[in-house]
Amino acid sequence: ASMAQVRQVLTEYGILPIGASEVVHQNIPNHTKSILLYGAPRTGKTLLAHAAANAAGANFFNLSPRNTDGKYPGSQVKMLIHMVFKVARVMQPSVIYIDEVEKVFLSDKKKLKEYGSTEPLNRIKKEFLKEVKSMAKGERVLIIGASSEPYLLVKKDQKAIMDFFQKHVHCPIPDYASRRKLWPTLVKRYGGGDLP
Repeated sequence: ASMAQVRQVLTEYGILPIGASEVVHQNIPNHTKSILLYGAPRTGKTLLAHAAANAAGANFFNLSPRNTDGKYPGSQVKMLIHMVFKVARVMQPSVIYIDEVEKVFLSDKKKLKEYGSTEPLNRIKKEFLKEVKSMAKGERVLIIGASSEPYLLVKKDQKAIMDFFQKHVHCPIPDYASRRKLWPTLVKRYGGGDLP
């Protein structure tokens, strides 16, 4: 897929359903609640999630492990997840984003220790899945997960993450045309001259 096709899929399954009016959203037969963006690091997955929220006029909540690690000890993480979903529902449309989502679904204790976090990175999983399951049909809340290392998961966890996310979108490395658009801006930003 090209980046243009990725943007089209994200617009069709993410932005339009939550950005449209509540009447339109309630009449969509099978709206998508969750989208997984996966691909190599630094291919624009987080940027796409921010752009989707901005285009839909949605509130953006970031529940990435690096944001929650060490900040909500013990049972406070349950309250955090509950409050994020409660506010997301009240202030619809909303996008709940999780970067490095493979770490949330990781069950291998050896690999969890390798990351050296203060608390297990998968500690939000149980409460998160419970809140997502309780989402009603008419709610304009979209879950976007991003993963650059889905291969870290064992088969059982890979199945869990694939079953959880309804749409899986591969974010490719930028092609020449995309890079050609980026280069002039980057060269100017870092003190170079104009490119032909």
